[in-house]
Amino acid sequence: MNLKIRLMQDEDLEQVLAVYKRAFAGLPWHEDLSDEEVLRRWEEAFSLPGFRCFVAIDEDTDKLVGAHWHDLMSFARLEAERGTNLWLWVHRQMERMSQFGCLIIWERELVVDPKFSRQGIGTLLRKSFLKEKQKMAIPNLILTRLREDNIGSIKPAEQLGFQKTGIQKPASEEPFMHDYWYLLVNC
Repeated sequence: MNLKIRLMQDEDLEQVLAVYKRAFAGLPWHEDLSDEEVLRRWEEAFSLPGFRCFVAIDEDTDKLVGAHWHDLMSFARLEAERGTNLWLWVHRQMERMSQFGCLIIWERELVVDPKFSRQGIGTLLRKSFLKEKQKMAIPNLILTRLREDNIGSIKPAEQLGFQKTGIQKPASEEPFMHDYWYLLVNC
């Protein structure tokens, strides 16, 4: 497969939503999402400050096979969305590093069409995202949440330098937990 990673274009939206729906229908989530719910989640993410989305295109078929989107996170929104424990952890990290000018970036979603999983597409999407952040002159603290049993996402994140914050939150499926992860870029 010849992959091309680029920023999402308006005409990609339908394929991004279809990949999202198929990805969440499989392991580990098994969510049977309606088209309306997928669109609602997208519109919510799309409206966030600093939203950017990378897509992976199979150049042989011109099909979209994966997407990665992220946004900027303020301290207020971080606490409101993710709770006081993560907010305190971020505050302590920035204080320790004297990096209060650091951008907080939330890695919102990384989805790959299940037909193309385990081919490194997610890693390539994340690498493109990180490459963009490394070009910035200011420090970035990248945060994400990974479910503890999602080894297919955890191993590549670790290989790229992501580390656990030590903070967890219960997943919607008992007894699983979500771990919050981070990566410092340009610090």
